[in-house]
Amino acid sequence: MKLLSLNLCKENVKYFFDPSVPKLRTFPLYYAALRFSNHPDSLIRTSVRTITLQIYTECTGEEATRTLLDLPFIQYFGNLALQLKQLWV
Repeated sequence: MKLLSLNLCKENVKYFFDPSVPKLRTFPLYYAALRFSNHPDSLIRTSVRTITLQIYTECTGEEATRTLLDLPFIQYFGNLALQLKQLWV
């Protein structure tokens, strides 16, 4: 998954996101990565963060941004804040 996200660019985002189908407005790659966001292994959590940064960097379209700021994707940032709090306390 990490390799796919690192190869993500503005030209091939269309293969990962199709805004024309409202029920399927999702990023399968991102959705699959988020399942591992609470994994006990820190390397896997770091990979999820890398995938997140790459997707938010490359997906600049209005439909893509609107989808990423909707459920279930937006919940990740709350979980990330809690993980960082536990790490720093």
